[in-house]
Amino acid sequence: MNMMDLRHIENVVLDKAVLHVLDTQMDEPILAQQLLDLDREDVHEFITKHALKALTDEGAFKAKFMPGTAMIERSMRLLDEDDFLEASYELALRLFNMIKETKEPSCDLLVIKFHTGNISAYGLMKLDFQKSYIHEIEFNESSFNVNIVAQEIALPSQQQKVMQCAFGVPVSDDNEYDLIVLNKKRSSDEEEKIRFVKIFLNATREFDYKDKTKTLKKTIEDWAQKNLKEDFDTASELRKSVDDKLRYHALVSAEDLAKEALAHDTNARHSLITKLEQQGIASDEKFEIDKRFVDKKMKSKTIRTDTGFVIRGDFELFEDDGFIEVQRNGDGTVNYIIKGVRHTKEK
Repeated sequence: MNMMDLRHIENVVLDKAVLHVLDTQMDEPILAQQLLDLDREDVHEFITKHALKALTDEGAFKAKFMPGTAMIERSMRLLDEDDFLEASYELALRLFNMIKETKEPSCDLLVIKFHTGNISAYGLMKLDFQKSYIHEIEFNESSFNVNIVAQEIALPSQQQKVMQCAFGVPVSDDNEYDLIVLNKKRSSDEEEKIRFVKIFLNATREFDYKDKTKTLKKTIEDWAQKNLKEDFDTASELRKSVDDKLRYHALVSAEDLAKEALAHDTNARHSLITKLEQQGIASDEKFEIDKRFVDKKMKSKTIRTDTGFVIRGDFELFEDDGFIEVQRNGDGTVNYIIKGVRHTKEK
């Protein structure tokens, strides 16, 4: 069933919210007995801004609960008007036990119930403590002393990002997803990075068209830099084929793209298709192109040369020989000629 993608929403209407403290120096989490006051403008703004920022983050992805997991029932209770608070306790205890056992830093868990359009949804936002500083004023005899004092348990400001959170919709076998997850845990340990999704949420990532569009673009660029370093013309032709497909077509397949751009090099074509398959894109699969990604990421273009120059401009300018031209020198190198310049500005 095609349910609205929460990553595309523009507003959230908060219904309920509660904040629990997960201090791993204690034996149990501190569970709030009352809901947050959403009539307070600062509280309401803090929650909605963080929720929207996380949902629309480029790294947010779809996920499905593992079959039979107790997380399905626990999460669905958050959508129950009378069971929200009790269900939030169980989820806070679950996260507390996980981070305490794995010796992760203390945090808060913000649990919300909201709606957008005709969809009811919930959110689980792990708020990692941030170090901040305030001033402290002391009166000493006849003068004031002002010091800088560190605060070790500040919550992420509205300018910062929540690194781990999940937003869920009513579970149905027909839905494309159960959760929208953001998991930007910084760690060199792969197990630690996926723990929030795999252990706490009991979920697995769904590789959808948004992921595939980004992966296609990045994987082909990485492959070209590695395999076509000495072949400027083929690399340029491949990049142009990718850009044209993404900008002017609704569907794309790895096999068709590779055949078009690498028609005269069977080995290179096979190598590229194999690389894309390793990244989760089947060679014969036609998938929808994420036009939001294209509109956002392909408005402008940046070229970095091996000689240290950076050329940046609107995408259309690079396709117009009246503005920029590539001159081949015959020895494998090229000159970029920028035309018609009347005025420059230095920074």
